[in-house]
Amino acid sequence: MSKVIKPNFFIVGAPRCGTTSLYNYLSSHPNIFMSFPKEPGFFSSDFSRYQIVKTMPQYLSLFKKTKICHQAVGEASTRYLQSLVALKNIKQFNDKAKIIVMLRNPVDLVYSSYYQMRYRRNEDASTFKEAWNLQDLRKKGFNLPKRNHSEQFLQYSEVGKLGAQVKRLLGVFSHGQVKIIIFDDFISKTREIYEEVLDFLSIPRDDKITFKVFNQNRVYRRDFINRLTKDPPKKLSSGIVKFKKIAGLKTLGIKKILNNLNAKHIKRQPLDEEFKKVLIKEFQSDVLILSDMINRDLSHWLK
Repeated sequence: MSKVIKPNFFIVGAPRCGTTSLYNYLSSHPNIFMSFPKEPGFFSSDFSRYQIVKTMPQYLSLFKKTKICHQAVGEASTRYLQSLVALKNIKQFNDKAKIIVMLRNPVDLVYSSYYQMRYRRNEDASTFKEAWNLQDLRKKGFNLPKRNHSEQFLQYSEVGKLGAQVKRLLGVFSHGQVKIIIFDDFISKTREIYEEVLDFLSIPRDDKITFKVFNQNRVYRRDFINRLTKDPPKKLSSGIVKFKKIAGLKTLGIKKILNNLNAKHIKRQPLDEEFKKVLIKEFQSDVLILSDMINRDLSHWLK
């Protein structure tokens, strides 16, 4: 009987903080195995529609290709940090697990999250300001997009409360088990941060010098193509399934190709100054809490 491999480290969030890039960098290291898909979401049972796998056998099967050379085995579900149950579930699963957290200015985080939700058709508000102002109604079940991973992800003020989330994390795992990365540092000194992560995981450093940026903000060129790939009509879906059987292709691969062709990277428009002040005020006390917990001055986030 083959040995059951359990992951021993987790990138738990936050979304839009460089987790996809770090996941890819670590995946290329010969002594590290990362799950595919990147975000199984298994331990966040309070976000059931976010979960790609829902049973322990399904989850453990993601790591069945782990080899003896893989000293670190991990996954990167970015909503674990926001989840109210995921961190406790991980602790129960592996109390010696190492936790990596990536954080950024919450104003930038929630604005970037809005764009990502729009791109994935999980958000239908035409502007971020509109989406922000809909939060109270959406919490009561009104004005929800037809398609969304979870209503909690549309509560942008909660998504950006990183201080509260890190406080919950440190109430579950010891400081020595947690590696906190600030997005600004990750961007400005990527190789140094990457090597710090390897040290944290007790993995030998490699000679990696190229660090491509992954998962930048994107929009779709043609709305109808985006609708077809995200919510295809039943006849089209069945046609694709038949075609892939004939051509020996995976449906996921076809969708990915279409999405990539239809996507373009964009630079976000600057936030309206008055609206930005509203966001800064919303996150001010939480940023101060975070600063105290990680012993780092983050006051520049509030300017």
